[in-house]
Amino acid sequence: MKYKAYVGTYTTSLSKGIYSFDYQDKKISNVKLFANCQNPKYLTFVNDNIAAVCEHTKNAGICIFNPYGKEIDRLTYENKASCFIAYNKTYLYTVNYHEGTFNVISTIPSLKLVAQVKIAPFAGCHQVIFYHHLFLIPCLCIDKIIVIDDNYKIIAEILLPKGSGPRHAVLSYDERYLYVVGELNNKLYVIDLKYMKIVNQLNLL
Repeated sequence: MKYKAYVGTYTTSLSKGIYSFDYQDKKISNVKLFANCQNPKYLTFVNDNIAAVCEHTKNAGICIFNPYGKEIDRLTYENKASCFIAYNKTYLYTVNYHEGTFNVISTIPSLKLVAQVKIAPFAGCHQVIFYHHLFLIPCLCIDKIIVIDDNYKIIAEILLPKGSGPRHAVLSYDERYLYVVGELNNKLYVIDLKYMKIVNQLNLL
């Protein structure tokens, strides 16, 4: 079976933005420039369209591209581009590594910033994890996972060891546990979300 895939990039003299390619039988082919934009380092689907965090001449934000790579909507609301974007129930969610923010953007009828939670400058926010009515935000530079409720208020913090650098995480199938990779100390942490604390850890190297 052939799949169509898309990848974001940090733009350079060689890389120009978002690329598409075909994937079949463990082989990549038909690589094409899908959309010319600056530093689209994370992507997500919004129905049949693609949303990307990206930078402009003096600011940054989100661009939406149709299936043919044409920009159909844009929103600028930050100085440097976020490093993660996800879509859920008509909203886009981003986190900004440098500015330390969690951002909520409505997609209907057009892009609009509806909430911004300031966690801490240079918090190293790296991901948004949907957990029931909560949002879990791993923050690499402050060694915490920030817990935000559906009113967009910080209600708790899950502390990780100093210097661990929590970056990305996944939920267990029953959503009881969160598995978190510490980028800076090469460890995997198991967090019991019922008690919001670490119950196990494993060296990855």
